[in-house]
Amino acid sequence: MIGWKMEEYPSSLDFTQSYMEQVHHPDLLLQMAVEELKGVEFDTLVGTGLSGTIAVVQLARQLGKHYLVVRKPNDGSHSYQDVEGVLGKRWLFVDDLISSGSTLSRVYWTVSKISHYHEFPTEFVGVFLYANGPVGFLPLEDGRVNRAINPEQYLTTNV
Repeated sequence: MIGWKMEEYPSSLDFTQSYMEQVHHPDLLLQMAVEELKGVEFDTLVGTGLSGTIAVVQLARQLGKHYLVVRKPNDGSHSYQDVEGVLGKRWLFVDDLISSGSTLSRVYWTVSKISHYHEFPTEFVGVFLYANGPVGFLPLEDGRVNRAINPEQYLTTNV
């Protein structure tokens, strides 16, 4: 800008203090995952959206697991695929929170659809929540998870 000296500006702008704080700190996210996922058998982390993409890619690499990113409907990408990455036999959905369950439902049914289409049996094992607030592993038996993957829930929220 005219009349302004670059020395007067900070060297960067920090936008990492948000609901996505954990994904901006890989060591914190890894520590949470290791603690919360003890004893959970999985080979793939599945995410969606911006925070889910950042979280599953870096966390999968740190844990030595596969990752799969499920695209949001009409995301404007140039890809013809609904997903990017590698799907293994046992997958875990990674997200910041469960509110209505519609995101989990969409992801669950997208992975189920591609698994069925490719005749590749895979098993959903639960959810890992990482955001501020309730965090941890939610098994299939958890009511929030069970309701979200119910076919009737999917039909009422995603069709």
